[in-house]
Amino acid sequence: MNHIGIGENIAVEADLTQLSILLQRLTNDPQKTLSRKGLQRVLRNSSLITAFDEQSGLIVGMVTLIPSIQPNGCFGNIEDVCILEDYEGHGLFSKMLKLTCDIARREGITKLRLTSNSSRERARAIYEQLGFTYHGETGKFTMIIS
Repeated sequence: MNHIGIGENIAVEADLTQLSILLQRLTNDPQKTLSRKGLQRVLRNSSLITAFDEQSGLIVGMVTLIPSIQPNGCFGNIEDVCILEDYEGHGLFSKMLKLTCDIARREGITKLRLTSNSSRERARAIYEQLGFTYHGETGKFTMIIS
């Protein structure tokens, strides 16, 4: 496997096709696409963490961190966690989530939330290894950021 880089908000319009492929994999919907406006909205209102193959430039993974400012604190929702199948099993998932947690700390987020389908057993195990707490049958995970 080539060297993989990870960055925040580095995706550009030329990456829409690759991001759409990740969304299609995540949702099992071959019609799912990300529009230029959608990408601009994500980059304006949240952090898009992408993993990319440094040799080919191919985006091979993504995570979206969406901040939510409320009277009782600043929370973050993690969405769209996905890696291309050929790049699974190399620690990329953990690296992207660790960067997401670092960004959350930098942004003053005190609690992270995410949901995970019960069929994603490997992902759920990694969430727990990274310090997320699972909250029963809801499929929800949380992490207090310090």
